[in-house]
Amino acid sequence: IFMILGIILGIVLFRKLLEKKAVPNSIISFYYTTGLLSVGIGLLSAILFQSMYHLLQRGELAFTGMTFLGGLIGGAAAFFGIYFLKAKQEEKEYFAIVLQAAVVSLLLGHFLGRVGCFTAGCCHGIETDFFLGMRFPGHDHKIHPTQLYEAFVLLGLFLISINLFNKNKPVLPLYLIGYGIGRFLIEFLRGDERGTFIPGISPSQFWSIIMVFLGVYFVVKAHC
Repeated sequence: IFMILGIILGIVLFRKLLEKKAVPNSIISFYYTTGLLSVGIGLLSAILFQSMYHLLQRGELAFTGMTFLGGLIGGAAAFFGIYFLKAKQEEKEYFAIVLQAAVVSLLLGHFLGRVGCFTAGCCHGIETDFFLGMRFPGHDHKIHPTQLYEAFVLLGLFLISINLFNKNKPVLPLYLIGYGIGRFLIEFLRGDERGTFIPGISPSQFWSIIMVFLGVYFVVKAHC
């Protein structure tokens, strides 16, 4: 329910942000359709990435579970693919604004999705005696509510990003660096099955490192 709510509110916010920047309706329609297709492909990608991790670790292909970063990669690839193949010149002129609006909307949707993880009990943390530890069904000991840790990181990034968007300042580097670092650190507290991709780090930590490097690249590029 929270995931669906996050997708719906994210899509609604995306359109509202573009309207606020006086983007023409014809341009909004193109990117709105592109965004909807990207969300669908992203959900499929989230399942496929998790299945790949299971295959690498266990030698079996099981289409169970989802991984957000896998969905982000697939959804972003679809968004940029449609853009480069179908966008006309007038639509390309608004791409920078559209990208910033998409990032802000993504943060809102992801925040609600993580709240959903908390209510479902998935994506939980390791056992702990820390005062923030909570008891979950199926666990005999308190565990870290890593879903809420990440949700608060996303909420903070969302509030900052919407402020930057209103001031016509770039949002993408904030998301890449802020979420990349936050997710990398939270992964150390995760207690659910993370899969194996590169020895020593989880798959999500690997992609988090890539995100941070991309974010730093965009910051450096903007100031050179």
